[in-house]
Amino acid sequence: MKLFDETKAGAKLLVLLPAIAIVSVPIMAWVLITRLFEEPLTPADVAVVLRKSLEGASDAEDEMDNLTSMKIADPRLNDIKKQLVSFPFSDWESPEARRALQDMLARVEAMPARPTS
Repeated sequence: MKLFDETKAGAKLLVLLPAIAIVSVPIMAWVLITRLFEEPLTPADVAVVLRKSLEGASDAEDEMDNLTSMKIADPRLNDIKKQLVSFPFSDWESPEARRALQDMLARVEAMPARPTS
């Protein structure tokens, strides 16, 4: 009596391998594509958006929406984005909101162009 039937195991493996490929290839492609399209933003880019918001520029809201909706590779800038997304102020013109934006702007302007390791 055989405990392990090699022909059945081989047939299962032949069915299982294509199924694994069908599932894993799209997942790997999605991961690669999302990595390729991370925005290579610099602190100067983020500073421009924050400055526009503080100055009340006509396109500031669109710029801020773009900044908060994109994937950002730089973890320092991503932290700023997270702060903006969770911003508790409904009125961006309030003194508290302006101070918070000014603090963020000062932090961004003090950042070197590239993260240090």
